[in-house]
Amino acid sequence: MEANHNVAEVLAAGISPHSPRLRAVVVGAQRLLRDLLANALKQVPDIETAAQFESIEELAPQLEKLKPDVVLACLSTREPEALFDFARRTVSARSECKFMIVSFLHDTSLVSKAMEAGVSGFLFAEHIGLPGLVAAVRATRSGYRLFPDEDSCSRINPWHALFTHREIDVLRLMSRNLEREEIAREMSVSVGTVKNVISALLVKTGFKNIHRLLTHLLASGVLVSAGESAPQDER
Repeated sequence: MEANHNVAEVLAAGISPHSPRLRAVVVGAQRLLRDLLANALKQVPDIETAAQFESIEELAPQLEKLKPDVVLACLSTREPEALFDFARRTVSARSECKFMIVSFLHDTSLVSKAMEAGVSGFLFAEHIGLPGLVAAVRATRSGYRLFPDEDSCSRINPWHALFTHREIDVLRLMSRNLEREEIAREMSVSVGTVKNVISALLVKTGFKNIHRLLTHLLASGVLVSAGESAPQDER
């Protein structure tokens, strides 16, 4: 998301002197990614980056005080379900606060989960420039919902159309080092069904070993690990 020397002038064009300032907070586990987004927004005259946080646990007790218009969350390798749950509870309690996710990975299966959580936008970082990011943040505050379409997802992630939701769920649960019996209990299916899903994954991908396939998908950012179940934070 590099910008040219005149990007501030470009981004300021068309902004009325009376335009309300947009308050944004940035949250993400990796400081480099947080700084990248925060510094990009600081170049824009009508957007104020109110604060940065490493985790949603740090952000949660500060929301009432900061009253951001947009929460910009960096999705990296940490378990995403806690982020979606936090987004769902935040937009339910504070309809004026919009949630946007910027993903630095290629796990397109998370787009539908974000939509279900009430997130207002889901962007893949390497496919947007600074003007695109700023336009998306402004649009989100105005009530628009921005998500990549199926064609875009297929270009971003070559595996997108290959795996079913059930196959992705099995892979994510395997990333927690669960045995097949444990996966079956988590998904409320039989052990035989889990075995059939694993066999189908190997046939589809040509991998001889499910753990090698899993390692490849995680390392390339095509799949985000399920991690451990995150505790519910009190707000």
